[in-house]
Amino acid sequence: MIDRRIKELGINGMIEPFHSECVQPCSYDVHLGENLLVETEYGFQKSSLAGHSKENPLYMSPGLFLLGETIEYFQIPNNVEAHFHLVSSRAREGMDALLAGLIDCGYNGRITLELKNSLQFGQIPLYKGLRIGQLSFFEYPSNAEQPYRGRYFEDTTVSAAKDG
Repeated sequence: MIDRRIKELGINGMIEPFHSECVQPCSYDVHLGENLLVETEYGFQKSSLAGHSKENPLYMSPGLFLLGETIEYFQIPNNVEAHFHLVSSRAREGMDALLAGLIDCGYNGRITLELKNSLQFGQIPLYKGLRIGQLSFFEYPSNAEQPYRGRYFEDTTVSAAKDG
């Protein structure tokens, strides 16, 4: 999907909040939200980026895996699918986004991100509002017969795996 169409759908409610400066030629920039689930030896623990900023980030330790969320809430139309891609700046810092980047037609909610620090020694700074990735969109001529209404539908915050 091209920039003009992304902007049109964004203005009409596909992306909240929508910022036209986040529209790229064929994608939309997304940003890291406040809530995290950090893997520890005791399982996932809630954490927050509240109080952290570019000047005072939370550092992601080498090898650390966490679940984050987008600031943006999406209402993907029933004839549109999206794909999450880590921005190259994050990848060059050593961050990796695991391969769960498909957002099905009809999905509503914040997107949970599976992030890992792939570095052996360096830390990666995190803060709310960090440009973390881009969504590319693909529009089909008709609606899906069965748009997404699965267990992550209408998630409003970062979400751990839900059995099912």
